[in-house]
Amino acid sequence: MVRAGLDAFRAPRFPADEALKLARVVGLDFDQDVKKKVCEVKGDDVILWDSITRHRNGTLHHVSPDCMLDTLHWAAKTGREQNTGAARSLIEDAHLIGDPTLLTALEALLNVLPPGVPSAGKKKPDANLTGAANDFEALERLRKLAFSETVPAPKIPEQIELGLAGEPDEEEE
Repeated sequence: MVRAGLDAFRAPRFPADEALKLARVVGLDFDQDVKKKVCEVKGDDVILWDSITRHRNGTLHHVSPDCMLDTLHWAAKTGREQNTGAARSLIEDAHLIGDPTLLTALEALLNVLPPGVPSAGKKKPDANLTGAANDFEALERLRKLAFSETVPAPKIPEQIELGLAGEPDEEEE
């Protein structure tokens, strides 16, 4: 459900009615299995929580092969608060370093989390987007350290810089 939401909307915030549909499609009861566990509902939107928010809200469970989202969120949180080596140790101590389900989950999460938050502009970035981007950065550092041979680099969509009509290009100045 988390991956489907991020994959479909490329953002940690999306319409609640779509979240309900996604939960049904993957066989989850939104109110019982998802809401207040990995996300919150604000108005007409669902906001997916990053690792730090889940920990703060008491919904981040132990590292285990039973829930790879919990394991990856612990790794992201550890990488963000300590360092990438500590995140790797967390995975090694759980004997999940070569687990194919973990590798698939890591690849999937890296391909749907936002890779960074643009700092340009006067508008303050959305805190939910920043948290998700920080999880991406921590997990990408972990991938490079521990899984570069088994998990491919994420496919980050190219961002095309668009100029306003009538603005001279830098080359023309």
